[in-house]
Amino acid sequence: MEWYSAESTAEEKPKELDITSSPETVYMRRNITQQTVLDEEGEETGKKWVYEECTQNKAEYEQQQAALTSPVTTMIMQEIASLQLAQAETQITLELMGVEGA
Repeated sequence: MEWYSAESTAEEKPKELDITSSPETVYMRRNITQQTVLDEEGEETGKKWVYEECTQNKAEYEQQQAALTSPVTTMIMQEIASLQLAQAETQITLELMGVEGA
């Protein structure tokens, strides 16, 4: 996926993840900011949203989401969380024991 610059004059802030506005495309946005639009004389004429955007085919997006919620992925994420907890407990134990470099 390639990110590109985009903008919108919609009143509402664009969604970071838009899966509903198109039947075929998913829009992902980041770094969304609102800017003032000025005319040639420097007078304010309105506002616009400026952001980076990339698109993905909706079928591909749905396949990725299904993979993220699969039982295997869930099991892997649980194991990672368990390892992180054990690491934190070891770090606390070492600090309580006064071990240098902990």
